[in-house]
Amino acid sequence: MPETQPRPGAKTPPPPDVGDLDGFRDYLRALTWKWIPADLRGRVDPSDLIQETLLRAHRDRDRFRGGEAEAEAGAGGDAGPDARAAARAGWLKQILAARLADRLRELGRARGVSLHDLDRSSAGMEHLIPACLSTPSAGLQSEEKALLVARLLARLPREQAEAIVLKHCEGLPVQDVARHMNRSPQAIGGLLRRGLRTLRELAATRDFEDLRPRTE
Repeated sequence: MPETQPRPGAKTPPPPDVGDLDGFRDYLRALTWKWIPADLRGRVDPSDLIQETLLRAHRDRDRFRGGEAEAEAGAGGDAGPDARAAARAGWLKQILAARLADRLRELGRARGVSLHDLDRSSAGMEHLIPACLSTPSAGLQSEEKALLVARLLARLPREQAEAIVLKHCEGLPVQDVARHMNRSPQAIGGLLRRGLRTLRELAATRDFEDLRPRTE
């Protein structure tokens, strides 16, 4: 039986609701860039992995809220929104690591991805905290800084953001970034220059509060 084709002009149905977890997409996307090999990019879609991660987290959110309540009680009940967002990011990172590792194993890759790998990727992102954010970010933990950086990077064209993450957060040489992104070293140099310039401009004009994921 032939597949039913959508009617001309029919709207694509919206993706399943993941509630306030949707604000973490930028962060999760930045974590995937190093760990999906160049030759598998046509077979591993980061957007699909992120959607699966958010759906699973949304489904199990009551379990997480129980752990979150225990953590707040242990902290005297005064955990702020940044700390709650960081805790939620850490939980999402665990789910993403498992989904990404499963997908790579399905494709026959012996070298999978661990939570430790994504921890290092997340920690590397804090090195991009621009000078203009140094004062309001001074009291933030590593995960919280990574969330702010991811929100800034999301304002850049994807290739510029990816090149910046691979070079300045993951510490890859330009030649390796070029190989990973299937671009020439000269092209990567241009992406880095334009991206960093735009990142500084964005950091100077964006409202700091607007960069925080909502956790309510």
